[in-house]
Amino acid sequence: MSPTVVNDLKNVKGFLAGQINSATLLARAFKAKGPEFYLHKRAAEQVAEELLEIRMNLPSPTGKEVRR
Repeated sequence: MSPTVVNDLKNVKGFLAGQINSATLLARAFKAKGPEFYLHKRAAEQVAEELLEIRMNLPSPTGKEVRR
């Protein structure tokens, strides 16, 4: 891969990691608000799961195995 592609891939993976973290924190916040926010919590968890799946399917910029 060219250096530009490697850099862009690292940036995308970093961005996705931040979004996964944000969705996870949002789910925790909804959980703390109580059972009436269960659907909101579950939706935030699903977003985090989908983003993680996308991130895990991207190739590694360094060629190493990606840990979960």
